[in-house]
Amino acid sequence: MVKKYLCLHADDGLLASTREEREKLVKKLEEKVKVQVSSPLYEIGSSIEFLKRKYIMSEEGSLVYSDRKRVEHLKKVMPVKERDAPADGSFLQEDKSPPLEPSKAKLFREMTGRLLYLASTRPDIQFAVSAPR
Repeated sequence: MVKKYLCLHADDGLLASTREEREKLVKKLEEKVKVQVSSPLYEIGSSIEFLKRKYIMSEEGSLVYSDRKRVEHLKKVMPVKERDAPADGSFLQEDKSPPLEPSKAKLFREMTGRLLYLASTRPDIQFAVSAPR
């Protein structure tokens, strides 16, 4: 019977296990690398952060929130018009703008990646982020 599940992303990990299994794994990892461990989600209202998202234990399950700072950073780097509705029909129009210069294209790709990451926890931007160009 499996007693633990581990999700690794580069140098960050999220572990679901018994206390005993967690302690064994942490001890083994500490033989090779520096390990920092957050408090587990034991009770309603407890929270952890993983990959720039906050997870809060509730009676219904885990609630996931994106860090508001990520949205503010995007708005600062690439100013946008805020609207009551996240998208309109203009998303379906053909894009006839000229290609971006390399530095602007790089910034556009970075911001698109950040938006795709945020969209999974932000239903208010999901359509606008995924709308075909």
